Amino acid sequence: MKKSFKFQSAFTIYLICFFVFSAFCQAQTTNIGTNYHVGYREFKSIDSSRRYKTGAAIRDPLFYRPEEIDVWYPAESGSKDAPLNFSYFVYLFERRANTFQDSIKYDGLADELMQHFTVEDSSVAVKTVNTKSHLDAKEIKGHFPLLVYMCSFNGMSYENIPLFENLASHGYIVVSVSSIGRYPGNMTTSYPDLIEQVKDADFAIKYMCNRNVDSSKIGLIGYSYGGLAANVLALHHAAIKALLSLDGSEMHYYGKGKKEDADFNELLSDNDLKHSPLMCPYSYLESDHKLDEGIPDSVYRILNKANIKIPYIRLLNYNHEDFSDLAHIGTVKSTPYELVNQLTLNYFEQYLGDKKSAYDLAADGVLSSKKGLATFAKIITGNIDTLSRLNLKGKIISAEAGSSIPYVSIGIPAGNCGTVSDENGLFVLNVEGALVNNIIRISSLGYQSKNFTVKELALLLKQGTDITLTKQNKQLSEVIIKAKKLRIKTVGNTSQSKFFSVGFPLKFLGSEVGVVVSLGKKDVLLRSFNFNISQTRLDSCTFRLNIYSLANGLPSKNLLANNLLISIGNKPGSYTIDLKSQRLLMKNKIFISLEWISGKTTNKQGAVFFSAGLLASSYHRKTTEANWEQFKGLGAGFNLQVEESEE
Repeated sequence: MKKSFKFQSAFTIYLICFFVFSAFCQAQTTNIGTNYHVGYREFKSIDSSRRYKTGAAIRDPLFYRPEEIDVWYPAESGSKDAPLNFSYFVYLFERRANTFQDSIKYDGLADELMQHFTVEDSSVAVKTVNTKSHLDAKEIKGHFPLLVYMCSFNGMSYENIPLFENLASHGYIVVSVSSIGRYPGNMTTSYPDLIEQVKDADFAIKYMCNRNVDSSKIGLIGYSYGGLAANVLALHHAAIKALLSLDGSEMHYYGKGKKEDADFNELLSDNDLKHSPLMCPYSYLESDHKLDEGIPDSVYRILNKANIKIPYIRLLNYNHEDFSDLAHIGTVKSTPYELVNQLTLNYFEQYLGDKKSAYDLAADGVLSSKKGLATFAKIITGNIDTLSRLNLKGKIISAEAGSSIPYVSIGIPAGNCGTVSDENGLFVLNVEGALVNNIIRISSLGYQSKNFTVKELALLLKQGTDITLTKQNKQLSEVIIKAKKLRIKTVGNTSQSKFFSVGFPLKFLGSEVGVVVSLGKKDVLLRSFNFNISQTRLDSCTFRLNIYSLANGLPSKNLLANNLLISIGNKPGSYTIDLKSQRLLMKNKIFISLEWISGKTTNKQGAVFFSAGLLASSYHRKTTEANWEQFKGLGAGFNLQVEESEE
């Protein structure tokens, strides 16, 4: 496969359908910074230079690449152009999900999506929240700078509408480019899918410039995965005069997934990326704590010539979601999102407008107020040497009975290296030679844990010694609920969504997904744990339920006395683990998780997906004893049925 591509030097003939944006053809100068009314318009087009659905007939609507472009622009005020509801754009997302493919119907997607959004004012429904966008409002005549926004992974314009409105109100035309991969449209981290979004943006630029926007002033904004796409576009498009990345994926962290790493390496093998420095001004706004995960290797190394005073700002205490409006629907002021909007406007006022120090002053203000930390991390561009590895093979048995202990956890604390023994107590663990002096912990519910150094354990196993664990006598407190009436309720996330899910790749035994559940201030008796599997790519799988106490917001001590296992087949559906016999009495916040302990699949990319809800959080760890990582935006649909006394 060829790893690089070139944009066509001449304007390709496109088939333009439905709309004509004639008002942007006026040759009149306009002032950036004016407070304009905001108009919105959608353009449906076809890129006849690109085939879309393989095997489609030429008369098929999906034969050529469909192009649907969202545009915000400075507009004249008027009494009849009422603003659009936020729900308008969510329904647009559903329509496009159906339009860009013909094999699945996503009817109901928008309604389900909005159930997971939260509004600042809890009494206000998401459907009734107004934007400041006025459909087909009359355009202000003149030439305006063009800003092209690259949406996040599988994202669309609804993720950042207030940002677009703020920019349009200050004299910019904003084009939002959805994240749509090859047919059937789903974006992946594969290089060819990324390039589809890049080419969509190139199409949008040519489409709009043909309508006489100010083509000498074109800027790019990329959020999350869209930041990576924006970097690629800027390297191939000489007309780009400035690029701002909002927590973009061009800062890549290796080790989270082999496929993602391989896809990123394929991107870096592009000859143009290797040799073409980014010549336009560039800046990166980053969420906090990303560098805690390690040192990234990224396309940053080609950005050294970027002409900007402060090219990087890490916004302290900011999360990835703070760069989007989805965490702040209905309000912008007094939220982290307000600062993101302001810095974005300042950036383009400086590099496309006439306020030549707007961003420098704003960035200095952020740093002096201790809201940000400006520093470029040292980027490793060479290969990391692979040290010799130790292959640990052994068996775990009971000290009292001499019988094997199934499903024992073996792992290096905080080392992202671990596994789980099988039903016969046998285990295999491959360990980097550099970790020979690290502690490795062997633990099982109902037994006392044992710690060794990796070197000590390797010597014991080499001698053929079985590892013994001693039973732990753990007395459970008597559970008594005295009340005239008992009430049964469900706590946690009850999502059974078929659209939103948390993936569980079958890579490392001991991999775990969980959520925090609030039980309330009174003791409750746990009756059952419930979850829904929306999709599977496996033949069989066994999970272990874990219930932890919390310390500093993260899982701490396992509160269970014995293994609670559930096996699933190869079909999605709802599953329940009965807890009544366990007599578990708890209160306040706990952490519940499912841990993968055995399974098989004929699919090389076996995985199971749990239904999830939006605007919540899930936690995941790679394997036994690894660090927990929080993933905001999707909460696994884990819930408990509990019994409490009525006062």
